[in-house]
Amino acid sequence: MALLTPPGIITQRFGIAVPAVALREPAMWYEGTKRAYWLRFPGSAYSAHYHGGVDYSAPLGTPLPALEAATVIEAGYANSISGYHVVCEIRPGVRFGFNHGQKVLVRPGQKVGRGQTVMTMGQSGSATGPNTHAYLSIKEKLSDGVTRTMIYNLALFLAGGSMANDPRIKPIVGGITPTPPPTAKHVVLNGGGINIRTSADLDVGTTNIYATSRDADGTINDGIYARSNGGRLGALTYQFLYLRDVVTDDGAWVQVMGFSKTLYIFKSLVHFV
Repeated sequence: MALLTPPGIITQRFGIAVPAVALREPAMWYEGTKRAYWLRFPGSAYSAHYHGGVDYSAPLGTPLPALEAATVIEAGYANSISGYHVVCEIRPGVRFGFNHGQKVLVRPGQKVGRGQTVMTMGQSGSATGPNTHAYLSIKEKLSDGVTRTMIYNLALFLAGGSMANDPRIKPIVGGITPTPPPTAKHVVLNGGGINIRTSADLDVGTTNIYATSRDADGTINDGIYARSNGGRLGALTYQFLYLRDVVTDDGAWVQVMGFSKTLYIFKSLVHFV
């Protein structure tokens, strides 16, 4: 079964960036207009500016539907490039996402049905007009034996596309029944010296540290501080909205919503309130 087609008209296809916005696109290694990755992989060529998605334009507020039954993995403000985004997982390692949203209508951990609105179209992040950057990624082992999360041309998996019947885009047998978001709970940091990250991955070093808590020594400067500019974001008593537990090869984390972002903290460093 093919994925649902996002609403709107296509303003930029998957592949080599168009001259008008070329400098906005990242450097990638690619295999034609089929798939791309951040590093070299078998059969790939290099492009200094490659568009790893399909852009659709429609009026502000246009509903963006789940392309297939899935579980929401990320939802909220991502960064100044993607703006508000939603990422959903159809099955382990197979995800679709939308960027540049106006209003996010789901939360991580929520199960959504095929066609259910997950976000409305906006112009957040690096966008020249109301649109969404839609993409599909598949984690797979390539011919060199290395497992990579490849970014695929979404158009290939839509109705009429050459990969529309690929079994990897079908939900696990039994499907996913839409359910309400889990009951809200909150977590608070245990103290100072705790890193708050944008992903549950220690392999990227310090580049994903969003904020750090300072040691509680009784001064008025104690609190949670942004790593980018040192600005104070909140007190050590700041309550993050708990979303779900996340277990990776780096340990047990909690995924939370705080400061308008989806963030990750080691579970042993927080307590529930």
